[in-house]
Order: sequence, then structure tokens, then C-alpha cells
Amino acid sequence: MKNDIEGINMLGIRIHNGLRNKKVTAKYMAECTGLTEASISNYINGQRTPNLKALIAMADFFETSIDDLIGRKVEKT
Repeated sequence: MKNDIEGINMLGIRIHNGLRNKKVTAKYMAECTGLTEASISNYINGQRTPNLKALIAMADFFETSIDDLIGRKVEKT
């Protein structure tokens, strides 16, 4: 199952940009989060969808919320 939204892998883009902004590699992220480098690559490329444990680890790594990580916008009414 891909994590595409209208053909765009928002999670992958956010992970890629987060790594670039932190000036770190997927290998370093893997070491810090306990995820594998292959899993991170699969998330970036939209080939796999992370489970909740992986989403929490990545959100913690990037010091953000899961909502921000996946690009979810909550509109208050």
C-alpha cells in the first residue's frame, strides 16, 4: 500500500526535506530511531507505509507532530 495523496508522496517528501534541513543522512536517522535505513528509503520513495511506532520515532527525530510529518491539516470550525 502506497502513502500517495493524489500521486504525491507527502510523507516521503517531508522525510527527505527533514533530512536535508537537519543535514543528516537516512543512515544517521536509522541509527537514532531504531528504524532500518531500507525502511526509511521505502518511506521516502512511497514504497511502504510506516506503522504507528515508526511514525512516532520519525516525528520524535524531527521534533514535530505526526500530523505535521504526514502533512495533515486540521481545520477548526
